[in-house]
Amino acid sequence: MKVEVKKISLENYKKFPSKSVDLFPRTEISGRNREGKSTLQDAYLDVLTGKMANGTEPTSIRRKENGLEVPKVDVIRELTLAIDGKEKVIRKITKQKWRKPRGQSEEVFDGNETSYEIDGFPAKSKDYTEFIQSIAEPSTLLMCSNPKPFLDTLQKSTAESRKVLEKMSGFDIAQFMEENPQYAHVEEITKGHSVEDTLKKLRKELNAQKKKVDAKNTEIAYETNRSIEAEDTSSLESKKQELNAELSKLEEQEKILEDSAKGYDSLTYEIRGLKSSRDGLVSKADNELKDKKAAIMNVYYDLAKNKIEKESAIRMLGMELDNHIRAGQQAKADLDRARQDYPRIKEMEWDDSELKAIEAETFNDSDTICPTCGQELPEEQVSELRASFEEKKKFRIENELTKKQNWESAKQNQLKGTCDLGNSAAAKLKKTNEEINKLQSEIGAAQDEVDELTKQIEEEQSKFTELPESVDMTNDEEYLAVTVRIAELEEKLKSFDDVTGKKQELRMQISNVMKQISNVDADIKIAQAAVTEKEKRVAELNEELKSLGQVQADIEKNIDTVLNFSIQKNKALAEKINPFFHHFQFSFLDYTIEGNPVETCKMICNGIDYNSGLNHSDKILCEVDLLNGLQEMNGLNMPIWIDDSESIDKSRIPVLDRQMIVLRVTDDDLRVRKI
Repeated sequence: MKVEVKKISLENYKKFPSKSVDLFPRTEISGRNREGKSTLQDAYLDVLTGKMANGTEPTSIRRKENGLEVPKVDVIRELTLAIDGKEKVIRKITKQKWRKPRGQSEEVFDGNETSYEIDGFPAKSKDYTEFIQSIAEPSTLLMCSNPKPFLDTLQKSTAESRKVLEKMSGFDIAQFMEENPQYAHVEEITKGHSVEDTLKKLRKELNAQKKKVDAKNTEIAYETNRSIEAEDTSSLESKKQELNAELSKLEEQEKILEDSAKGYDSLTYEIRGLKSSRDGLVSKADNELKDKKAAIMNVYYDLAKNKIEKESAIRMLGMELDNHIRAGQQAKADLDRARQDYPRIKEMEWDDSELKAIEAETFNDSDTICPTCGQELPEEQVSELRASFEEKKKFRIENELTKKQNWESAKQNQLKGTCDLGNSAAAKLKKTNEEINKLQSEIGAAQDEVDELTKQIEEEQSKFTELPESVDMTNDEEYLAVTVRIAELEEKLKSFDDVTGKKQELRMQISNVMKQISNVDADIKIAQAAVTEKEKRVAELNEELKSLGQVQADIEKNIDTVLNFSIQKNKALAEKINPFFHHFQFSFLDYTIEGNPVETCKMICNGIDYNSGLNHSDKILCEVDLLNGLQEMNGLNMPIWIDDSESIDKSRIPVLDRQMIVLRVTDDDLRVRKI
């Protein structure tokens, strides 16, 4: 649907007692400040949207005289529209209500009421609203007709401006999530909050978790290094000495029997010693196996920690690389555009045909003949006609030369602008390529380190796997030799006669005392159980550390997921929206000093933010592009109102396939003309 406003008619509206202006496909409304230029725009938007150009409710619209509103007159604003070429007249009338209170002679004001007309016929508010909505929603009409509402929204809240663009463009987050299943859990992570707030929360949780890990490491170090004082065992040691004394007496008695059973006892002693040596060999081998396993695990954990740190560094470098790649792509596009535009502009030539035609004109001698009497005019009169002809010809030639000069000046400005753009883009492209190469090299080096660490980790895992769960003495030559020797002696022991009953009884007594000594030793060990408990506690703390490390890894994974989701979602949003805009592009992602992404909404023209340093002329062109793009996004073809345009050359205002109404401040009275 194509809509043009052909005429605006006002009565008692703001400063106008009565005013009617005709508008054209390209209209310039000029004049001094407070002459009523913005009033015409307000009236247009008032009729279509119920809002002023600044997006506020229409207040103080009644004409004033001597600072006071003129009462009891209707405030009328009327638009003559061409909708797909068919003329439509819509009118909005505001009336005052007056009533005479009982017992009073004078009427009092009782509020305003608004009525509507379509093509001269009264229309109900519902029917009028339905007619407007058949064109578009009033809020959409307001935002697509005048740049101020959207720019005000952009200034106040980037989040709200993003929502406006997402809605208008039809960006479907559900479809994006379906196409990117790796972000299926993002909603569960964010819980409806923004990416920025979610990342702040996750990083706070990560820092807290790191503190827990550090605290646990400190606790483990303390528990490992603290000394434990054993319980006082003096009474137990005294009892042990008594038992040892009793044992000595029994052993003295046993010596009496040595002559008769010396060989037997000697063998028995030797066997006992050999068994003790064999047990020592097993214990030594077991301790060596435990030490090997511990050494391998220490190396493994150090390698794993280094790998995690390197992978995190690669991710940060990757995000930086993506930023430079996008910047390089933009610079390449700007350079290509400049290379295309420069020869085209340079080849443009001024059409001298009009100038040549004027220069070829000569004075017509037939003009010296009086049209009444047919006689030749007096020489004096002929000279005046010739002089008048030559003066007019000279003026026309000078006018054409001025036009040509202005055209050449504009062409040079375009060439300079295109050249500046190309130089800037080339420099930026060179810089970004250097950064890309640098980052790719750093990423490659870091990845090589990760690969090497992975290889080393696998090697340590292989070493650990190759170790047996318990000691295997089947191939230990010393162990086997002692075992064989024990078997030989035990076999030799069988050749001795049985020890006498007395010696057996004595041996039983000795055994009983030794058992008591063993029990006392056990009691001593119990008194020193804190040492064992300490080892157990260290093992428990290590398990807790492992669990804390897993929680930390999960948080880091969530951070990476949210970061990548934000980057890819905003990339898709930009690809959806930016094709509608040509003089500027929307940027939906910014980065903190630390390199963290922050969702935003910025209008970027030639690398400059609309709200941060862009010159006024380019701001006007951005506003034109904004309205044109929003209308294309919504399938509209409506008038575009551009205010404050005096700072921009008329030749720079683009020609669009929709009505443009340009407001320009001059030193003249209010003027409406076709451009």
